[in-house]
Amino acid sequence: MLKDKRLQIINQIIQSHKITNQQDLLQKLNQNGLATNQAAVSRDLRELGIFKIKGFYQIAQVESGINDFREINSVQKSGDNLIIMKTSPGKASAIAAVLDALKLDEIAGTIAGDDTLFVAVINKKDQSKAMVNIFKHFHK
Repeated sequence: MLKDKRLQIINQIIQSHKITNQQDLLQKLNQNGLATNQAAVSRDLRELGIFKIKGFYQIAQVESGINDFREINSVQKSGDNLIIMKTSPGKASAIAAVLDALKLDEIAGTIAGDDTLFVAVINKKDQSKAMVNIFKHFHK
């Protein structure tokens, strides 16, 4: 239960503060009453799909209007083995083809409808890794 609370607070801290290093994040966690260590924070960041962009930790997610492939409206995790991507009408298959062509080890397969794309992964660790790689590929 402590880990779930820590993950939730890390998400909140990253969304509300400009965190430049893990030491800053550890201080914020301590201010929130959660004493932990750098190794745990490092694992938590990977699990949450949080990485540095332009010097600050950010959650790996693609949002409408900030991605290079403008047809993507949203990307979110679902459970431990699925990523759901919402696209403009008629674009899900094209985006699935791009993901399939990337041949990312963490992606087991894709299924596309008209405006929704399911990306299947093997486990939660691969889900976070896939989110990071999707973000890196489509975000500019």
